Amino acid sequence: MSCYIDDYRVLPEMLERTARLYPDHEAYRWYDYCTNSWVSLTWREFSERVLRWRRAFVKMGLKRGDRVAMLLPNSIDALTFDQAALANALVPVPLHAIDTAGSSCFILNNSGAKFLVTVNFARWNSLATSGTELTSLERVVLTAETESGVSQDHIPYGGLEEWLATGNDVVDLPEGPTEDDLAALVYTSGTTGRPKGVLIEHGGLVNLCRPDSCALVEDTVRTGRTVLAIGSFSFDISVLEIFPPLLNGVTVCFASQEELDNPAKLGLRMQREHANVLYATPSRLLSYLEYAEFRDAVKGLDVVMSGGEAFQPQLWEKLRALSQTVHIVNAYGPTEASIVTAAAEADGPAVTLGQPVRGLAARICGKRGQLLPAGVPGELWVSGVGLARGYRNLPQETESRFVTHEGRRYYRTGDLVQ
Repeated sequence: MSCYIDDYRVLPEMLERTARLYPDHEAYRWYDYCTNSWVSLTWREFSERVLRWRRAFVKMGLKRGDRVAMLLPNSIDALTFDQAALANALVPVPLHAIDTAGSSCFILNNSGAKFLVTVNFARWNSLATSGTELTSLERVVLTAETESGVSQDHIPYGGLEEWLATGNDVVDLPEGPTEDDLAALVYTSGTTGRPKGVLIEHGGLVNLCRPDSCALVEDTVRTGRTVLAIGSFSFDISVLEIFPPLLNGVTVCFASQEELDNPAKLGLRMQREHANVLYATPSRLLSYLEYAEFRDAVKGLDVVMSGGEAFQPQLWEKLRALSQTVHIVNAYGPTEASIVTAAAEADGPAVTLGQPVRGLAARICGKRGQLLPAGVPGELWVSGVGLARGYRNLPQETESRFVTHEGRRYYRTGDLVQ
């Protein structure tokens, strides 16, 4: 089941079309930690939740281009927040639970986030009492508590339902984003260890979500029933495992934290949900394959993506021993090129980077940017619709990595290929 989305330029338009085509189709399944049960939403129900969040954002006074941050486990609240923010032309800034309070506070200040949604007061208090002044934050919402008050930094906080109640009123919704507007501000660790914000535009992510964008998305759209999502929202792989499947009508199921911590339970969840698509790093897949329950689950997969690290030959051998029909796809790409630059289906243990994503181009260059002959190793440069705008508040690094050569803009990956 898929919808052709070639005429769409921003993520909210794609979401709205999928909701119109499949209003009663199950969009998501996730573990609700408040009720300790698995729940699901249809596209119609999800769209209604997004509308409430959009109205609440308006009532709070958030304007186009404002940054809004979240520190949440993978859940319907996280996804609703993300989609409502995008529809109002706001910029989502995901934080990671394992980050130190200092790192999270740096991201909040560096991004200029005005709003934060997180799970509970304990999580918020760890940031508020970290010793770092939060210079831009104006409001904090807690999804699992109703407690309200004002932190020592004079920032008000309160429960989600109380805040969403402001979204019950009918208000004029803002115009949606354009393809040149930001769709995400994703922070990577950077070479110095200090988080580095990558400014990703709608056009690049929409290009990746097209059903014919690359081998990975083509295989997922053609064979996908359910994707089991295991990546944190703060990591760019979550964009890949959620948006391309979801916006092509494939159900997304979020694994619980307990399952992420226990590969045996994760394998059992995959079997119960009849998940047939999984994306992960090679090292993570190899560690999961040590568990019999996960190996049994692999036998029911139609698509396995390996990405984020160098492909390991033994991974192909182990997966192929479990299934002769599963599509094993190697995906390559930096965050700066909208997550995926190239993908190739692995026909054996030795794989290549494959063909560039539609709308992107790659070239192998020498030190002066000259195109090198076939077989000569050099640095991989990427150009096209998927390039990020640059880095947040790092003009010199943006200038050195995003270069114009022979009239065309490129991202210098720093990776040596041939």
